[in-house]
Amino acid sequence: FLNLSYYGIFFFYLGAVIAIMNFQLHQIDVYGKWIMFLYLALAVLDAVLLTENRSLLYGRTYSRLTLLPGILSVWYLAGKINHYERIKNLLITLSRSSFFVYAVHEPFLLTGLKKILYRTVTPSGSTEIIFIYVTAPLMTIIIALLLDRLINSTMPSIYSLLTGGRTFYKHLST
Repeated sequence: FLNLSYYGIFFFYLGAVIAIMNFQLHQIDVYGKWIMFLYLALAVLDAVLLTENRSLLYGRTYSRLTLLPGILSVWYLAGKINHYERIKNLLITLSRSSFFVYAVHEPFLLTGLKKILYRTVTPSGSTEIIFIYVTAPLMTIIIALLLDRLINSTMPSIYSLLTGGRTFYKHLST
């Protein structure tokens, strides 16, 4: 009755190991361009496999393999845009919602949006697949951020319960 994802457990423990071993994530900057290239190559290959219906052969495992280089690419890019004050401030503001976005993005929001997009776009080639591949996560983040703001501003006690007491907005005014 309990459907746990071993991918989620893997990433949870990977984060714990990184924290326990005090690994400094900025060390990946040396390989940042290569990691970004790897991610883009894997993402394109993933889209091609989806287009050719080969994803059924490989299951979701291959798609999930793109997650780690994708996360590392975002980390690398975040370090690069840290020099731009306005973008940095925007990201700091959005980071207050990171746990909520993480908590609500799967399995319902992202998966549901993908299903809706696949039904409305009805992909017939790699262009439509890549469109969905890029659009679904962006829409998921936007909707999750809007839900975060709505629930936190209208039902702060429920927001606190949903996020394990992570109510950051109270602290902004002090």
